[in-house]
Amino acid sequence: MSTTTNTIVTLRLRGDGVDKVKESVKEFQEYSKSSFEKNVEEIQEELKDKDVDQLNDYINEKFDDLNQGFINYSNITREYVRSLAPKRSDYLSEEDFKKAKEEYQNFIAWVTGVIQKLSEWLKDLFEKILSFFKSLWNWIKAQVQNVAKNVKEFVKTVSKMIKNLYDFLFN
Repeated sequence: MSTTTNTIVTLRLRGDGVDKVKESVKEFQEYSKSSFEKNVEEIQEELKDKDVDQLNDYINEKFDDLNQGFINYSNITREYVRSLAPKRSDYLSEEDFKKAKEEYQNFIAWVTGVIQKLSEWLKDLFEKILSFFKSLWNWIKAQVQNVAKNVKEFVKTVSKMIKNLYDFLFN
């Protein structure tokens, strides 16, 4: 029975446990994608009413649900990992229990690595999103300034033509 229990725990950690964590990451990925797409649509509508000082806070606010999704994913994963902890009562010998604990600790280390990588990825994603929108906003401002400059030049040209009307007609 001890060997069977050990095998079940080991398989659960290596197979089902890993598969469950991977499945959970896939769900987070799908959630993040749909959340991002929804938020980008909202940003497209509302960006025109924001000034550059509001942009950073606005984008962070809009994409906060991605961060919240990551926190939820982490909490669910942590609870799942805890549920897989070996119990002393499931093992006939101390040696078998120690092996199971060691396997569990390896699993925890693997999961922690996955969550850490995901956290770094999310931080990088936020930096890229913010950088993109700041660049976009600066480009838009430059275009508006360029339009304003061109309009000003046009007004000067028309004013000059009007000013010269009398001379044009009578000289």
